Amino acid sequence: MWNVTFFLHMVGTAALGFYLILPFVVGGIQKLSLGAQEGAINTIRVTNRFAQYGLVIQLLTGGYLMSQGDYSPAWMIIVTILLLAMFAVGGIMSKPLKNALAGIREKRRK
Repeated sequence: MWNVTFFLHMVGTAALGFYLILPFVVGGIQKLSLGAQEGAINTIRVTNRFAQYGLVIQLLTGGYLMSQGDYSPAWMIIVTILLLAMFAVGGIMSKPLKNALAGIREKRRK
């Protein structure tokens, strides 16, 4: 059971790699045409949703793995706070991405 949980935890970690590359991707969006901006922002929005599912996987599998190991309470608190902060950032990003996508689609119609 531990091996399966650890594998799922690593899959969730791979999904969270999105947040590491996000600043580099967003930095180059302004240079693109409107159509490319729309595609890039839509891709970021979909990938953010995928990363949020990765966060849920991290929460479940990480909780199980922490319960099986001998970790200090300070470590468990820090990891839990970081995980909650990542949930918050992912959720906060959703509305501006949706608004940016709507704004670009409106510009393209004109």
